[in-house]
Amino acid sequence: MVDLTAQEAEEISGDINDMEEWLEKLDREIEVEMKDREGWDVKLEELSHKISSLDMQHKETKETIQSLRSQLHMYLSAPPSPPPSPTPDRQSSKSEAQLNYILSECSESVKQMTRAAVMPLVESVRGELESLLMLNKRDVDYELKGRLDTTMRVMDVLHDRIVLGKEGMGHAVQMIQL
Repeated sequence: MVDLTAQEAEEISGDINDMEEWLEKLDREIEVEMKDREGWDVKLEELSHKISSLDMQHKETKETIQSLRSQLHMYLSAPPSPPPSPTPDRQSSKSEAQLNYILSECSESVKQMTRAAVMPLVESVRGELESLLMLNKRDVDYELKGRLDTTMRVMDVLHDRIVLGKEGMGHAVQMIQL
């Protein structure tokens, strides 16, 4: 059994209360950081969905262009048929061929413009997330170190009190005050 004076017990109790307050404050800060992180997670998820949607549209456009190319190739490689009499249908067939040609010529440009528009946005979000995570980690590490130092001082006081007895208590109180 350890003999403690009332003042020593009050000091240790005060240190323990300070540590409990500190832990409660840390819990609140962690909760705030987690909510902030959830907000970024939601934004990241939204952007991921948007990128997936754009990728799906790109694939569909690519498939459409490939289909149009195949049809154009079949059209161009088909043997010539006798010219039909001029009708509105003949005009639409010619328009379709022109449209197919235009689409095949523009497909690569559309892909490049889409990439050019989306990539800066993705890189920007990625950079912001990385910097935010680094700041949060540094703040938490700093806060934890300060709190662990206080805990170690209290543990040293208790150790001195138990191992060294009353003679060592003066040294332990000086350690806490540092």
